[in-house]
Amino acid sequence: MPAQSRRVYVISAQEKGEHLSFAPPSWWDVHALFQTYRDRILHIPGRERVLFLEWVALMDFDLATGRKTWSLPEHPAPEGGPQDQELLDQVQVARWFIITPSRVWIVPENAIAGCAIFHEPFWWLGATYDEAFGEWWRAWHVHHRDRFMEESNLLWMDRAALFTGEEIRTLDTRARETYRKRAKEVRRPISRQSHREMQRIARILENATWVVFYDYEWESGLD
Repeated sequence: MPAQSRRVYVISAQEKGEHLSFAPPSWWDVHALFQTYRDRILHIPGRERVLFLEWVALMDFDLATGRKTWSLPEHPAPEGGPQDQELLDQVQVARWFIITPSRVWIVPENAIAGCAIFHEPFWWLGATYDEAFGEWWRAWHVHHRDRFMEESNLLWMDRAALFTGEEIRTLDTRARETYRKRAKEVRRPISRQSHREMQRIARILENATWVVFYDYEWESGLD
């Protein structure tokens, strides 16, 4: 029986995350990219138009070298000069690309400097036991349903969604406060370890520029 999980990828705005962003190189036709992947364009209030793509939309994988190579649609590959090679090395870690007309961010496969990855915090779902928050949570997902985009897996749930740091800080603050209030009401003290985990996630989100939700199914082994 499949179970569902959510992983959260947080791209930091701090200097240590600068290696996860770059200006679109001159040989990219950003306008053509937006035209080709119109269905992946997100209109986020207060932001430039954003294109949210899996790495396979821009790159291939060379089995001989074990590395990703550029494969942009309707545009020739770069000539391979020093700057191009440096950028190619930089994007090897990419799982998704967040593209605006003026800046590109890399969301890596694994946690590295500038990108923290964690499973959905327990207090986000725990807060839904509060009626008011549960209603707000469902409305929040409905309001942001256009952010969730299907990925390549057709048999299992496999989708990703892009949010700003501000949006997820608001979600986390509200969920954390509701969870604490609920725990007090039912007289179930929150453990010291849980308090530390809440503080840790709050610190991570404090400097977030972008946050990606990755929702997926996996075989639980339970009937």
